[in-house]
Amino acid sequence: MEQQMQQLMAAMQSMSLEMQSLKQDNAQLKQQFARDFSETPPVTLSTGKYDGDPHRLKEFLDSCTIQFTFKSRFFPTDKDKVGFLISHLTGPALAWATPLVISGNAILDSYPAFSNSLRSMFGRQEISVATQERLLDLRQGHKDLMSWGRGLEAM
Repeated sequence: MEQQMQQLMAAMQSMSLEMQSLKQDNAQLKQQFARDFSETPPVTLSTGKYDGDPHRLKEFLDSCTIQFTFKSRFFPTDKDKVGFLISHLTGPALAWATPLVISGNAILDSYPAFSNSLRSMFGRQEISVATQERLLDLRQGHKDLMSWGRGLEAM
């Protein structure tokens, strides 16, 4: 009987030590959680919301990339990045993205695919130097396109 009592006491001491250890672990986890989530994710970008203006797209995407790089814990997945980007769209750009969100399009799971699609839709379409030269060489009768256009301006 005395041996059982000693075993029981030893078990209780062991459980007490384990409880103290769990309490310490819990306190550390609470502190870690408070540190990790005390900051709120960025709400605005230095560029503001993006409305579909082709001249502002690169600056907008660069601003998003800066947020993703320096506040990476808020954007652990591509879907988080896409959600952040969409939350900073307005006007025609938001109108373009809304059906993708409503339909649950798979492109929302890939930041590279989504940003490339955004670039295709709203990016400046660069034309080659050769195409520019051919446009300048166009003629209407004896006049080239540029002088023909200046003639219209005079009217």
